[in-house]
Amino acid sequence: MKPYGLNELREKFLSFFESKGHLRLPSFSLIPQHDQSLLLINSGMAPMKPFFKGEQEPPRHRVCTCQKCIRTGDIENIGKTSRHGTYFEMLGNFSFGDYFKHEAIAWSWEFLTSPEWLEIDPDRLYPSVYVDDDEAFNIWRDEIGIAPERIIRLGKEDNFWEHGAGPCGPCSEIYYDRGEKYGCGKPDCAPGCDCDRYMEVWNNVFSQFDNDGNGNYSDLVQKNIDTGMGLERLAVVCQGVESLFDVDTVHARLDEALVHALIMAADQHQMVIIRPQLPRLRLTERLPLRGEVNDARFPVSGVRERGVQTAFQRLCIHHLTPAAAVGIIVHLPLAVVGVVPDLVAADVQNALRRRAAENALAQHASDRIRKQCQNVNAVIAHLTYPRSSVRSIPSPGPAPE
Repeated sequence: MKPYGLNELREKFLSFFESKGHLRLPSFSLIPQHDQSLLLINSGMAPMKPFFKGEQEPPRHRVCTCQKCIRTGDIENIGKTSRHGTYFEMLGNFSFGDYFKHEAIAWSWEFLTSPEWLEIDPDRLYPSVYVDDDEAFNIWRDEIGIAPERIIRLGKEDNFWEHGAGPCGPCSEIYYDRGEKYGCGKPDCAPGCDCDRYMEVWNNVFSQFDNDGNGNYSDLVQKNIDTGMGLERLAVVCQGVESLFDVDTVHARLDEALVHALIMAADQHQMVIIRPQLPRLRLTERLPLRGEVNDARFPVSGVRERGVQTAFQRLCIHHLTPAAAVGIIVHLPLAVVGVVPDLVAADVQNALRRRAAENALAQHASDRIRKQCQNVNAVIAHLTYPRSSVRSIPSPGPAPE
């Protein structure tokens, strides 16, 4: 298995499914459109619910994406596990009334294990199926050739996918065994355990039901495939690193963030716990505060703004001073664009295709984050700290050259 970089993995996944007749689509906005069940886009399928429900005609009945996602529900787990993040990229291939279980399972296995693609050791992969999904079990056993004892049956909590109202269904996940050193030591430790030994890298969702938001399910007019694979998790497996925070792109940001946190910290003896904050900082870079506009169309206010406030709150309660947080948020975008352009996320890379646009993009990023910093004192005032304990945040100073 080659230690592919995160950007290489993204391109290989999308290219693989293009070879299977899928249309590559760009990432959708993080702000849901015409969907009252979600505050933020939290999965690859979320922006495409009308396609799954047959309400709109998709541009093609097979598509693939790498979707920017934010999940604040995992915010308390960040830093405690090696696999949780607030902001992440979700790889996905989708079928709207086209192929179903047979192709989805076969292609997931081919991409992960084929020498032409990722060449992950099959002996370290364990598929799971919904507890009563005999069809998926039989496909893994009879068509893929997995020994029955290596196929795990799990209940609704683990192997039935749904987020808010809309399309949902049973799923079949693929876990990667990272080895005993990442395990909990319990005798029953197996795929589905909460420890970090077995990392879920792929989720094939057989989307065939519609949840009305009140726990009532009805059949969709068509059977669909909704697969999701966390790009950062896949990078952990391929690069053989400890956690999401150690993959090439995030680690580059971690180094820069740590430097600026230490520079800006008011107390040189203060312990700066930075690693758990990186996903939250990635979130705040992509969602503006009050009065600004995301994706040039949708204002972020109300409950969405509180999600950003929560991210800032975690920066404070984890021993990171407001000054240190501002130092990271202001300087990090320029550091990443200027120092490691080859590691910038795909959406920024696309904007950097023309060499002449680099300086303008970096300045725009800096200006945007500086506007956020002007509101940091107001944000902190809404946090759980008494108002008397809130210190004014010093100006971050000029942007680095």
